Amino acid sequence: MIWLIVASVYIAALGWAYWLSQHSAVEAPLLLPPTLAIVIAPGILSLVMFWIGLARIPIQFATIYALYLLLMAPGWYLAWRHGITWPARPQLSPLQAWALLLMVGISSAILFNAAYFPFHRPDALGIYELYANRIADRRTLVPITRQFQLYQLYPQLMSMTYAFVYQAAEWHNPYPARLMTALLNLTGLSATFLLARQVHSTTAAWIAVLLLALTPDFGTWASAGYVDLPMAAYYTLCAVFTWAALHHGRTTDVALAALMIGLAAWVKNAALLGCLLFFTILLWGLIRRKLALKQVLLASGLVAIVALPWYARNLILSGQLIPDTVWADDAQQTLSEIFVLVTRPQNYGLPGVVMLISVWWGGWQLLRTQHSGVFFVLWWSVPYYVLWLFFASYDPRFILLFLPFLSILGAMLCATLWQQAGNRRQPILAVMMVLVTVLAVQVMWGSVEFKRDILQNPLMSHEEKLDIVNRE
Repeated sequence: MIWLIVASVYIAALGWAYWLSQHSAVEAPLLLPPTLAIVIAPGILSLVMFWIGLARIPIQFATIYALYLLLMAPGWYLAWRHGITWPARPQLSPLQAWALLLMVGISSAILFNAAYFPFHRPDALGIYELYANRIADRRTLVPITRQFQLYQLYPQLMSMTYAFVYQAAEWHNPYPARLMTALLNLTGLSATFLLARQVHSTTAAWIAVLLLALTPDFGTWASAGYVDLPMAAYYTLCAVFTWAALHHGRTTDVALAALMIGLAAWVKNAALLGCLLFFTILLWGLIRRKLALKQVLLASGLVAIVALPWYARNLILSGQLIPDTVWADDAQQTLSEIFVLVTRPQNYGLPGVVMLISVWWGGWQLLRTQHSGVFFVLWWSVPYYVLWLFFASYDPRFILLFLPFLSILGAMLCATLWQQAGNRRQPILAVMMVLVTVLAVQVMWGSVEFKRDILQNPLMSHEEKLDIVNRE
């Protein structure tokens, strides 16, 4: 039953997703609606739970589900009025079909791992799942007092989503909860594709997705239940719709960009820097007359509705906007951290080398040609790198927050070199296909945990799985 409920949550969001896709300048009729449904569903669902809690109404499944379906119903009505048509089947080249097959393999491994094992990583258990348990059991928001624990000030999109699943399942069922996170993480791939295609080309889009998916850290963390990749997905989608808004001026894209950055801040407080970058570029668009004042005001209102209540509650109840959980004293700025993409091959592998070279190439392109696409990608990523280097370089996991943009830069470099390859394309292509296929198999293998235990007992019980993950 719980799996049907989870499926219904996404199906309910498809109405709005389809209608918004039809009014967006982002042309991806097959990819954009499911991507939007996957990111909208947990976003709105968790906000409904938060608003219920603020109103001091018990946070319980029946109330949440009813209000959520009520909010989603107009989307299906608008989609029906607009006319729902199934998009044409895309015509893929053999190379694109090969790349898609690799993506399906990597995504399947990630989803399998998410749905097979319970939560076991430290922060997933000690923060997000812990508060999900409290919300599900006590049916109230996690209280904040002056003697609060630091992590109680963390945004709770993921904890709320887990709590909904627990209440719907009538026990703390981690498997659909982990699967919802993994689905959200995988939308980072589609967001990367859409942005790379907008700022450069379809060739760069396929390369960017491959670079991101082949990065070891992506497979390692995509099913872990952490919030870094979910924030990256929302943050990248914000950039997708911001680019579309600046180039086509549609209010729908402005609204979607604002919704995405607001939800990013509702996932992780590191997205507050992204909010600043977003509003700065909106102001630039207003000054350059690419956007209207009413559109900027609409964006401001949406971000305020989605993200402001949580941070205002933090400030009122604790006197702090965000928790002091950045251990800046542990951050270092040695060559190892500066060139982290190549000094930690276990985290970034060959894609990290390509990404690092592309950053220098992107800076040179910006100085030489003032390439708008390069500037746009650097705008969303360089400030995060600087912040990470000076305050959070003790943990390479935080690079995941802006890793999609680094993969896009790498793809832009590779696509440019490919155009210049000329008669050398065929031998280069043959070598690269073999290399990428090997790397993809390695990522698939690394994305599934405790493989020996699975092979020994594939139909193990929940208790047996707990024993396995607890001995780690």
